[in-house]
Amino acid sequence: MKVIQGGTNEKEREFNKRNEILQLYNIIDKDLSLLFKGKVAAKVTGADAILLTEFFFSGLINELTDLELLAILSTFSSENKAGKDVDECSKVYSESFTKAINFIQKECDRLMAKEQEFGLLDNTQQRINWKFYEIVYEWADGKPFSQLVSMSEVEEGMIVKMLMSVHKLTGTIEGMAQIVGDNTLATRMDEMKPLT
Repeated sequence: MKVIQGGTNEKEREFNKRNEILQLYNIIDKDLSLLFKGKVAAKVTGADAILLTEFFFSGLINELTDLELLAILSTFSSENKAGKDVDECSKVYSESFTKAINFIQKECDRLMAKEQEFGLLDNTQQRINWKFYEIVYEWADGKPFSQLVSMSEVEEGMIVKMLMSVHKLTGTIEGMAQIVGDNTLATRMDEMKPLT
């Protein structure tokens, strides 16, 4: 009986700590009701909802070109693995791109520090993925798939999965934009889908 009770207490503690983090990010209130930002975050699947929502509300999307934005979206697709021997991307496209990369890394570090503080950090979970954005940029810029494969050490299947993930994330951002009433961004995201 103690084993079951102990497990229940541990799950309740984790539940409460995770809710504290959601409150810090204004996703829920103290009564656990979903706030406006939470309604936007609820649209996110296939990426870290807190990080993508913070990026969405940062205003940085409007500073990026379409190709840069698609490249940035690939960083949120952490379930696609390139392999340990594949180097992280390092190419810089513009000052706005660098600003967005720095923002994402800073927010990721901030979130992970909070999770560490609350005893919730899962070191096995990858939050951001810096291994694909150059490939996504080049694909969106019209490079043939064979050239993407030859310029990278990433397997063909992983490239395809990443491009599909970025396509899905454009739809996610479009849905988020619709919730906040940003029809310009929603239209932009819809028009970007053929690039992925």
